[in-house]
Amino acid sequence: MENFTDDMLDSFREAITRYSESVMEKYQHKAEDPWVLFVVEEKERNVIDQKIIETELQFKFGIKSMRMTFAEIKEVAQFNNDNHILKIRGKEIGFVYYRVGY
Repeated sequence: MENFTDDMLDSFREAITRYSESVMEKYQHKAEDPWVLFVVEEKERNVIDQKIIETELQFKFGIKSMRMTFAEIKEVAQFNNDNHILKIRGKEIGFVYYRVGY
């Protein structure tokens, strides 16, 4: 499990790095501490593996994350059509990890 988790963490970090590079290149936007958004089910019960990933992302790379359902996202998401930046509760989202809806 550790190797799988390490590979996943590296992939998440790489996704955040590429996001930051992409928005700078395309929109001259300096990413503002981009977060990972976990899209989860209502009343999610299988959270142990997700919490490990969230904690390790923060600990190893300083990448913050949040967990939300589609309904919650619909209520608070802000999308800027000019620079294609998604913000949730004022936090810039650099990577979305779908645990549901795929």
